[in-house]
Amino acid sequence: METSLKNKKIQIMRGIIAIASLFGLVLFGLWVTAPKNEETQKQTSDKLKDEITKQYKISSQDALNSEENWINKSETKLKEMSKENETLKNDLSSLKKQMLEMSAQKISDQVEEVQAAPKKELGSLPLPLPNPKPSGKMILETPSSSMGEGSLPIPEKEIISVNLDLPQKDKEEGKNIENYIPAGAFSKIILLSGIDAPTGDLAKSDPLPVLMKVQDAAQLPNKFRGKIKECLVVGAAQGSMSAERGYIRLEKLSCVLSDKKIIEAKITGFVAGEDGKAGFRGTVVSKQGSLIAKAALAGVFAGMGEAISAQYQMVSQTALGTVTTMDPKKVAESGLAKGTSNALEKIADFYIARANETFPIIEVDAGRRGEIVLTAGTSLEYKLGEIKQ
Repeated sequence: METSLKNKKIQIMRGIIAIASLFGLVLFGLWVTAPKNEETQKQTSDKLKDEITKQYKISSQDALNSEENWINKSETKLKEMSKENETLKNDLSSLKKQMLEMSAQKISDQVEEVQAAPKKELGSLPLPLPNPKPSGKMILETPSSSMGEGSLPIPEKEIISVNLDLPQKDKEEGKNIENYIPAGAFSKIILLSGIDAPTGDLAKSDPLPVLMKVQDAAQLPNKFRGKIKECLVVGAAQGSMSAERGYIRLEKLSCVLSDKKIIEAKITGFVAGEDGKAGFRGTVVSKQGSLIAKAALAGVFAGMGEAISAQYQMVSQTALGTVTTMDPKKVAESGLAKGTSNALEKIADFYIARANETFPIIEVDAGRRGEIVLTAGTSLEYKLGEIKQ
């Protein structure tokens, strides 16, 4: 803005100089062409000077008015923005005060409930409490220190200390043999349902369900035992042609407790057979051989029909090339042989397609005994109960 004003002043000075030069030329011309007495010349000169000065003032005033108007408008806008900013600042300060008052009221209500509740029931309070400090005491602090300008400070006397010392048993309560089955635990089972474990690629994405029953308590680490006898286990089975075994993956464990509570937990593991290896050894059943044999037989007869049809055709060489002709009396026999050949070829293709869709299975009968082995720990919703050693 200062640069623009300086440029304006320079332009005005140049205009004044130009006008003065013009004025001098006019006076000189008047003096040369029409000389008058000194008083008349002086009056004329003063009059012209006044007119020029008046015009300069008017033009300079007009030039500065646009700049002053722009400055005035900018100042007005800045004042309006300052007022709006001040209003928003006041509203924000009011909201912070209201939030702080609500937070202080909520903290006060929590403290009253903590003081009114018995010490042993602190662990079951419905309201969340801050984590206790190492000294066993909790300091309920207000967020005034972290809030910006406009926050409402809470008097120091309203900071309350609550003792949250709990019995050591409640603090350390966690996983135990009654509500958790660790990785590596195993138990004897019996197959309640037989399986025809598929061995194709489809078996990996869509395995067959298997139902098993736990025959004994689970063997846990350090000679402990888990009370899962008579529980049911659901698994998913698939077969392997290379090992000729049916593999079972564990999925669900379900139990009903003596107080009629139901436990249903997701488990991860596998089933080992009687020989201690993963999976059950089974019988390989494949129906592809019969389908391939039927396709081969149909292909043989198709070839024979093609050969019979060729016997009724005669090939001769002419000037136009090789010509194939047929005895008019043997048209029916040739057509029958050709049609039979084509039909048998279609039948052979059908059996080949069915053979490609068929895959071997591993048959495992019901009643087989094995063991389930957990490869990951499982938490239980209710306690199973402890088995005395």
